[in-house]
Amino acid sequence: MELMLMLCLLALTSLLSCGLVLVLLSSVAGRVARRLTSNGGHALRWERRVKLGTLIALLAVIAFLAYRAINPADARYLEQFTEVSLRPPPASARVVERSAPYPDLRGESCSYSKIELSNADYTRLLTELEADKRLRAGTVIASEGLRSPNRKSFTRQLPGADDTRLSLQFLGDGRNVEINICTT
Repeated sequence: MELMLMLCLLALTSLLSCGLVLVLLSSVAGRVARRLTSNGGHALRWERRVKLGTLIALLAVIAFLAYRAINPADARYLEQFTEVSLRPPPASARVVERSAPYPDLRGESCSYSKIELSNADYTRLLTELEADKRLRAGTVIASEGLRSPNRKSFTRQLPGADDTRLSLQFLGDGRNVEINICTT
């Protein structure tokens, strides 16, 4: 309970600090605009406009950065494909599903993506990975509730990171692979 209270207070302090910095930056921009327009009778009006415009622009940038942190671009999931398979993604690779929640309080997180490939790329990748000794091959048994029968899977661990599991699973449809990266 104390930990949650401390985390809430830390979050509140961070929010207030960020808010004060935003207000300070917009105020400085307004003062600069007022100085530049001091010859005209509209200096106060320009100061208010610039303050508001700067504040809106800064909030928009922060909102965009937060959105990108919560919802990474497809390029991030293709990078994870490279990290797991030790190969660049084929030209036909297209991310069709994805999920990357933030880590929980213990630092555990899992990233998931489903990548669609052409039939030729799917077959070629499967053949290459079966011959690669750096990956451990296995089969995943389909259980109730899974959408497609399975499947061949490959797993590996990052050197020096025993708590990170990387896996690539070939779905039985001959076109899709699933990438999972879990840190516990």
